[in-house]
Amino acid sequence: GSNRGYRLDNILQRIGLWLTNPGCITPGSTCLAVLDFHSTLIGSSSVVLAWSAVSTATDYTVEYKAVGALSWTLNPTLAPAAFPTDTSAGLLSNTEYDIRVNAGCAVGSCYSLTIRVKTN
Repeated sequence: GSNRGYRLDNILQRIGLWLTNPGCITPGSTCLAVLDFHSTLIGSSSVVLAWSAVSTATDYTVEYKAVGALSWTLNPTLAPAAFPTDTSAGLLSNTEYDIRVNAGCAVGSCYSLTIRVKTN
């Protein structure tokens, strides 16, 4: 194990974000990458999500789309910066979804890696 307090999956997410989302590290941006984004509970029409708080975030926005869909749907429930969890509701049962969270900051914003979940 690492003695720096980072888990291997956290380190891999950081590397993945650096390679795939350079907007998170643009000069002048006050935003940091959203890390440890995961589902904590999957139901037939909803998914409970959680992530590590971004110290510079002023708000979070969750977006989802069915696998293969072209456009993202903005989750109507927005999670405040102080409580980094959210529930995407109104999903179709037995369907795979791509889900991501965007941290909004004073200057810029930063997406998490996209996770894929399948409702029951």
